[in-house]
Amino acid sequence: HHVTAIVVQAEAGLVARPQDALHSIAGHGRQALGELDALVVHLRDPDATLLISAPPRLSDIDEILAGPLRAHGVHVEVRLDPRVELDEVAVLTLYRISQEALTNVARHADARHVWIEIATTGTHVRLRVSDDGIGPPDTLERGSGLIGMEERVRTLNGLWSWSGRPGGGTMVDAFIPVEPALAGGAA
Repeated sequence: HHVTAIVVQAEAGLVARPQDALHSIAGHGRQALGELDALVVHLRDPDATLLISAPPRLSDIDEILAGPLRAHGVHVEVRLDPRVELDEVAVLTLYRISQEALTNVARHADARHVWIEIATTGTHVRLRVSDDGIGPPDTLERGSGLIGMEERVRTLNGLWSWSGRPGGGTMVDAFIPVEPALAGGAA
């Protein structure tokens, strides 16, 4: 998580406010090094206490992932359906897809506005990340980020798409199946 935040901050800092980006990078770097040191100690001595960050929550998309874009003047709206209840694996999947989509916005989109929505849609939870940037390239080079999104969704028997957004920009949709009791309350 911290390494991704460092990359997003560095790339956003190339566009505007490099001093702010450097301060954020330093903070995330210190946290990542601390967790890495703890992990190395734990690998040497499995009985040693392992203190690392808690697994991400859906609210971290707004609280953590959107921050670097906001710091560089991009308006980011995050809407989380309060009815969404997912297990830790599904939450991590949606978090990582959001992370990759926002990294792509920072790197490629030249967007002024980003919308992130997580909502229940029948037997699925839908994640949509869209922006008002320049849109997808004419020829798509599938890098590790897009491949990673596809693999994560496929692991949970879900579906995903990456396309142009009506009105301009790019849109990522991911649909993750959920148990009926979690998809709307009716059992």
